[in-house]
Amino acid sequence: MEDKKKIKILIILVVILSILIISVLGYLITDKFFNNDDNTNNIKENVNNEETIDESTKSEDKELSIDEFMSLLKGYWAKTDSSDNITIIFEDNIFTLGYFASEASIKAPIQELEKVSDNEYRFLADNNYIYVDLTEVNNNVIYVRINGYSISKYTFVSTDYNEAFNYFFN
Repeated sequence: MEDKKKIKILIILVVILSILIISVLGYLITDKFFNNDDNTNNIKENVNNEETIDESTKSEDKELSIDEFMSLLKGYWAKTDSSDNITIIFEDNIFTLGYFASEASIKAPIQELEKVSDNEYRFLADNNYIYVDLTEVNNNVIYVRINGYSISKYTFVSTDYNEAFNYFFN
């Protein structure tokens, strides 16, 4: 009788360990294949770079000054994949990220602006590196990545606070 209990306990332990191993392997596999944004973006950048080599002009190669960068992005930008009223504000050489009309998560002067690739710029705001992809800025869309987090899409709302308020709360 005691041997049967030991065998049952061993079987239960093996099943539990098997489930744990399968769960960890499943997580690692899905993380590798479904959250591989950096490799996908690198491939997209390589394809875009190859296309722009043939069509490149002097204006595309020119690096924006901080004043040009700020005038291009000045105003309120809404995160498109969120209903939480998350905004980015570019104003007076200050970068602000947070909920609209609320205390900011990040609010700091833009420092060390540099061109990373054809359409991507990086700057330091407080202790955070902010990456801004300007590929679709003419369509009022930018892509922003903070430090090593995933890329978020933002659409332009307005340069006016009242219009931005109406956008988020009406």
